[in-house]
Amino acid sequence: MNTHETTQSITSTKPTTASAVLARIQSEHLTPTPRYAFAVREYTVWAAWGLSIVIGALALAVTVYDALSTEYALYEATHDNFWTFLVGALPYVWVMVFAAMAAAAVVGVRQTKWGYRYRTSYIIGSSLLCSVLGALFFHMMGFGYALDTLLGHQIGQYMSMEKTDLAIWQSPADGRLIGVLATVTGDDVTTLQFQDAVGNLWTISNTEMNDRDMRLLQSGDRVRLLGTTTDDMSFHICGVFPWMYSRAMGWGEMQHERAVFEQTMAAHREMADGGGMNMGPSQVPPDQICTHLRMMARMRP
Repeated sequence: MNTHETTQSITSTKPTTASAVLARIQSEHLTPTPRYAFAVREYTVWAAWGLSIVIGALALAVTVYDALSTEYALYEATHDNFWTFLVGALPYVWVMVFAAMAAAAVVGVRQTKWGYRYRTSYIIGSSLLCSVLGALFFHMMGFGYALDTLLGHQIGQYMSMEKTDLAIWQSPADGRLIGVLATVTGDDVTTLQFQDAVGNLWTISNTEMNDRDMRLLQSGDRVRLLGTTTDDMSFHICGVFPWMYSRAMGWGEMQHERAVFEQTMAAHREMADGGGMNMGPSQVPPDQICTHLRMMARMRP
């Protein structure tokens, strides 16, 4: 085939291809997409990215709130060691939510017009940074505590920190109670008893309570009692501690309550006389019952 024939063949092909394209447009009734449609899609993708960042920040704020509560928890009174307590206290749901939102943020940026220009490490880093900064802001504003508590009240299956601690501390057999001081009147006699979280009334022994414990118990607020059951529906108090979920508590307050717990337990340990730690239950003096609690062995000297 000579050059003239080749040129003629190419020239004759072009109209055929163009005609085929035009015919398809007409047959399928194709119309051009307006420019604003692409703009709307772009804005929608960025809005979804922003929403994923906000949700991730909220999830991280709840995680920070839970982690701080764990750090200052009275774990010696509830678990064998800190690690067994940590395994049960970690907010796995919120960690997974944060991871999912971080992944969604990366995918969202990739869907934008210029997303292909950014390296994956840059997108992940910037998304995480935005979530962390947002989480710190939300935590400082108390949103971590508020969201965790709200979901706990509204969703029965959601185990908030409040529900988790309630299940741990309402355990008389393990020497833990939650409730309020109650005034009981009967036969013209008024007595003070402790009403726990399920409505049971306990006769309380305060022979080893200090002044702070007494003031906190008499405040009328919900409190946690640490001690041991002595007789049927009788409870010997070794420490009174505030209920941490009546309101959002700052780092300083949680640290202070943790320090008070350690000081209270240290004071009880010092009450042991001689070989008293090996005494049987019937031999323990009434003012040294707290010294012989099993949890005392878990406290740092």
